[in-house]
Amino acid sequence: MTPLRTLAALLLALPPCCGCSGSPVRDDRAPAVDGAALTEAAAAPAAAERLRRMNSRRSELLDEVGGLDEAVPQLYRRDDQDGPSAAARAVEAYADEQSLESVLYAQAALGADPGNPARQRLLKVLEAKTGLPGDPDGILPLTALIQHERQKADQAFFDQRFGAALQACRKVLLLTPEDSRAWVRLGSIQFALGDLPRAEAAYRKARALDPKDAEVVVFMNEHGWQ
Repeated sequence: MTPLRTLAALLLALPPCCGCSGSPVRDDRAPAVDGAALTEAAAAPAAAERLRRMNSRRSELLDEVGGLDEAVPQLYRRDDQDGPSAAARAVEAYADEQSLESVLYAQAALGADPGNPARQRLLKVLEAKTGLPGDPDGILPLTALIQHERQKADQAFFDQRFGAALQACRKVLLLTPEDSRAWVRLGSIQFALGDLPRAEAAYRKARALDPKDAEVVVFMNEHGWQ
């Protein structure tokens, strides 16, 4: 057999490939699945329901405060203490089922404009709906309210009333979640209560917010919280 015929015989003996056969090649592999797309599709109904619920709660609240035509212009009336923003955050917190946050922001809104009838009504309605009484001493503009709760947390901590200190500190963090010193105080309270995992988590948050806080770094090193 000549070399040319030998080569032809070898080529004919090879199995067909996709480029050499006229018949399509069957691919039995399962189609690729886009996990992110599936997750997004699965979450869509829950997100839609959450939005529907928030809209319903917002409308219900504003109706009880006085309705869109009457309540909204008064709630969001300008003042010198960022009261309109606090009022809006109170409404949105209630819509999102954040009860304590809604009452705190309602206090701040009223504190910015104590004579505002819509904000007075907002606080009363939120107290009734959430079952959480407002703090008469905490009807203050937002900045002053944060300072008020911070002082309450500090005083309760030094008096070893750790439950009260914890509650006040949590209020501070609801109003200003990036306050590194409030996270330090929270960590100190949890440490005093013997809850070391939560104490460590709070100190880590404080260090992340303020890496240059030497007091926090030293305390964490002393307790092996690298």
